[in-house]
Amino acid sequence: MVQKALGRGKHRKRRTRAAWPGMMLHQDASTHEWVPGVKWDLVVTMDDATNEHCLMRLVAEEGTASSFMGVRNVIRQRGSFASLYTDRGSHYWYARKLAAR
Repeated sequence: MVQKALGRGKHRKRRTRAAWPGMMLHQDASTHEWVPGVKWDLVVTMDDATNEHCLMRLVAEEGTASSFMGVRNVIRQRGSFASLYTDRGSHYWYARKLAAR
């Protein structure tokens, strides 16, 4: 009787968490008015297996430098990791511009 909802896109599907702590980092940021009248980005770097927050930092704008801060902090405190999972933020990906024909 009720129509089936549209399927979620591939980028929205759940994935299996990392098997061991320290194996994969997950990094994401969100913009909010954390302080009345001021919008900042909260950049969070967390362990994917345990969801433990390794570093949370408020920055003026999410970017390469703020992302590297989280990665550097994890390497200094816990050692290297196997992989980094992120959203599709433009500072993570190189998008080649095609010449107009």
